[in-house]
Amino acid sequence: MEYAIHSITGKKVWASNPAVTRGPYYICPICRAPVHLRRGSKVPHFAHNSKQAKSNCELYFSIDTEGISQIHKESEAPYRSLGLYLRLIDDQNQTIGWSLEVSIPEPDVDMGTIRLPFALGGLRTIPVSAIKSGGQRVRIPPGPGPFSLIYDNIPESRWRNRISHPIPGLSTVNLNVFRYSPFGGRRLNEDSPMYWGRAYVLIWTINSSPEWIPAKDIMQTVPLKGYTSWDGVYIELPERYNQQVEKWVTETTGRSIQHPPAELELIIPTAEYRLPDGSYVIKDGGQVTLGIIGEPGARKWNKINYYSPNIGVTKSIQGDGKVPTIIQFQLNPGRNDIWLDDDIERNKQIIFDENASSSINIPGVKLLAIDNNSRKEYEALLFNEEANEMIRKAYEGDVTFTKVSALPHINIRISWMDSNNEVHELNRLVVEDHKNAIEFEESMLNILNCLDKHKKGYFSIDAGPFGSLKVYPNMGINRGGGVRRGLNLGDKWRDRADNILILSRAIYKGEFTFIHKKVDPSLFCERDKKVLVKLISKGKWPSKLAAHCQTLLNEAERLIRLNSGTNGGNYNDY
Repeated sequence: MEYAIHSITGKKVWASNPAVTRGPYYICPICRAPVHLRRGSKVPHFAHNSKQAKSNCELYFSIDTEGISQIHKESEAPYRSLGLYLRLIDDQNQTIGWSLEVSIPEPDVDMGTIRLPFALGGLRTIPVSAIKSGGQRVRIPPGPGPFSLIYDNIPESRWRNRISHPIPGLSTVNLNVFRYSPFGGRRLNEDSPMYWGRAYVLIWTINSSPEWIPAKDIMQTVPLKGYTSWDGVYIELPERYNQQVEKWVTETTGRSIQHPPAELELIIPTAEYRLPDGSYVIKDGGQVTLGIIGEPGARKWNKINYYSPNIGVTKSIQGDGKVPTIIQFQLNPGRNDIWLDDDIERNKQIIFDENASSSINIPGVKLLAIDNNSRKEYEALLFNEEANEMIRKAYEGDVTFTKVSALPHINIRISWMDSNNEVHELNRLVVEDHKNAIEFEESMLNILNCLDKHKKGYFSIDAGPFGSLKVYPNMGINRGGGVRRGLNLGDKWRDRADNILILSRAIYKGEFTFIHKKVDPSLFCERDKKVLVKLISKGKWPSKLAAHCQTLLNEAERLIRLNSGTNGGNYNDY
């Protein structure tokens, strides 16, 4: 993209301006996700941070240089248009059922309706305002299509242009290849490769079945229940290269098979905070431990590179290509870019700042409240844990919100369920004028201060890269300390725990430390309970990972204390 938005000033920043530097405060003008400046190519431009672009963004940048004009769409662009998805329906039989779905991307407008005359069961009409964050799926009968939506009273917009294009149906000539996902996988583009270690679903007409399929001891396969004109199979490609499988995939689909890339994860130390562009900020001496992880079948790596603009030199460390594995090295003060082999586009950005503080004030959505008893004032940004706690106090009637403020360039979506189990929504789009933005903040303030009347419902707010939360007041711990449905440590805690459990299996040599922590897993939700059991039962940990495991268990103990109103009771070390 030619320009981005500065997240503090809200102004356009052009990549072609030589005064612009690589900083942590740039966001996409369409989806508001973090972006970064690239100057390695012939023409400077901004690009989304790895895996952080929103599903409704179809941004492109135009380049005019030396009389050449081109339009570049980023690799995520297919996921922001109408798409065809396939969902498996497993009823525990020898064959698996399946259904076809059209995915409608999240709109950037809030007016009009769309009609799907090809929906399963007949015409389906959907108000645009009813399409939630992340888009919506609609089941359709299998067929060659094409499938075209009809829209009414939708203003001119990028979203309307995207949904105007018809969706090609199932091919009657070639095999249709879908990436497998338990939530429904998207159809692969014609030129997309397949990857070792991944699962796919293949669909074909009953008259064009493959002549042969590799044996199950080479490639796992499960037949699908056929429709009148369609048949198919679920396959799991082996993690390692297999010549017979490669030959079959090439002959039947015309696609190549590649190894998925390995990825970098910061293991130690725990970051003080993360900037809006995804960068990690640390202050513990610059000594870091990084994990190299990947899905089954991940490509072997040869070297890890790191570059510091303050030094101006790229250094490399050779590796053995194992996944998962860990590696340690010393960072230079300031910003450090770290990447594997030549995959600089997926670099990990870590800032070593000895003066870093975990209470950084990054502009975004700010909540201010006052305690109804002590008159103590609270203030928190949406992505902080304190914001979640403030919402819970509001459900109990303990606080009154006094102000809500949000930068004008942030899209915000709010939904809540009242005591009658009715769901309500309140959305603010960037395209709205200043007056509507003020009215939105006032409306949000009224909603927050009425939560104590809706204790049977829930409250959620999504501000994209500036934070999101969803609170179920009946799923936490009540004021007397009794567990209802279990404590929730959150997705970030679970991701960190999963990473070190994976890495711990890759370390066979070196020093080990025994960790004895007594944390009662039964106090937590089912997902956290399983992870805690794994952490506690392991006992013997590689010393390089022991501190990280201790931190995870300490956070679990802290959550127990916060919700029990005690100093921890019996939850101490042995």
